[in-house]
Amino acid sequence: MLTNLFDWITRLSLRFRWITIALTAVILGLGVYSATQLNLELLPSVEFPQTIVIAQWPDGESSNDVLNQITIPLEEKLSVVDGVVNVESTTNKGYAVVIVRYDFGLDQDRLLADVETAVADAGLPDTTDTNVLNFSLSDLPVVIASISSSDLSLADLKQLVENDLQPQVTAIADVSEVQIGGGQELPEEVVVEETSGEEAVVEEPGRLPLAVVQGAKLLDVEIEYAQEITVDLLRSLTSYENAADQVLLVLNLLPEDLLVYVQPEALSYLPQEYIDGLDPDLVAELNTLAADFGGVGQYNVAEAVAALSGETAVAEVEPTAEPTVEPTAVPTEEPEAEPVAELPTVAPVALPETWIAGAAQLGQVITDTSNISPEFMQGILGFAPEQLAELTPEMWRALEPDVAALALPVVGETLDPTLLAQLIAIQ
Repeated sequence: MLTNLFDWITRLSLRFRWITIALTAVILGLGVYSATQLNLELLPSVEFPQTIVIAQWPDGESSNDVLNQITIPLEEKLSVVDGVVNVESTTNKGYAVVIVRYDFGLDQDRLLADVETAVADAGLPDTTDTNVLNFSLSDLPVVIASISSSDLSLADLKQLVENDLQPQVTAIADVSEVQIGGGQELPEEVVVEETSGEEAVVEEPGRLPLAVVQGAKLLDVEIEYAQEITVDLLRSLTSYENAADQVLLVLNLLPEDLLVYVQPEALSYLPQEYIDGLDPDLVAELNTLAADFGGVGQYNVAEAVAALSGETAVAEVEPTAEPTVEPTAVPTEEPEAEPVAELPTVAPVALPETWIAGAAQLGQVITDTSNISPEFMQGILGFAPEQLAELTPEMWRALEPDVAALALPVVGETLDPTLLAQLIAIQ
């Protein structure tokens, strides 16, 4: 039957060939016209039939609280919006996400307005922060350009783009937004106003180093200046069981150049064991300062402690060339001959296994304290300060003085007072 139909059409076309040619021309013309009227876009505007509602509630202590106070009220209001076909939600502690879906072809602007109205009418807590979002292909960037320069720095290049290029691109018709990323943003230069000589703050002389202040805190002593070392302060140390050791500890923490700022009466109690280690010129200057109180080095450490604590009476002594004077009463027990802060001999000590293993991971080989350089200690302080707690007193004493000095401000409060005094003494 189809054969007969095509045969009939063929004979009819040959018989009325001018009509056939005319119809062909008309159809071809309509096709050309239609092709010119088609709307073609490189990135057509396609809107997804869904809206996302994000509700953040910082007062929600649990997901159940957010579910009852946020999620359920939103679902009830959004599910009755005209055109909505499905509502999905996810609830977590502190926030909830609700996805509202509807059919294609609906007025997206109307639906967005209806959803925003429903969210506002849901009766959410006052501290809730809500965001209603619609997604479209139009939100994607149409053109992404990368800019580089062989002459300008990153900061200068970004400043050029922000000040010159961005305003020009934004001014182009149909451009809704221009975003800039990358570059290097430098902090604003801070201009420090110069102060006149009269307004300049002059640091009070006699300020103690930080290590000394921290070491004194270990003895429950709060001092910041050498002028604060008084007889009363030294007398407060005599309440300790090992008072002689504590007095020597404070003295060994004190730099020699700050002794001239100590109160003259306190200088008169400097024990002979401590005076013997000072420069003779400094001793002469200290004797001059404490001349009204008998000079320095009148007692050994045990006698000085006894005099400070009032356990025995001490006779008044006129200053002489030989400053040592026997007190009226001498303790029956033989005083300790060596100060606490005796300088130890430095000998390499094996390091903890964790130090050796950690250095091996960094491609370094260390075995004992002689391998610890200032640069290595700086790395420990910056990245693994907790490993300092693994060092024993023997390891601390075996470190080079410049290496130990780097760590003292960090670990001074945790070290044994005697050990701290020894480390400061060898600096």
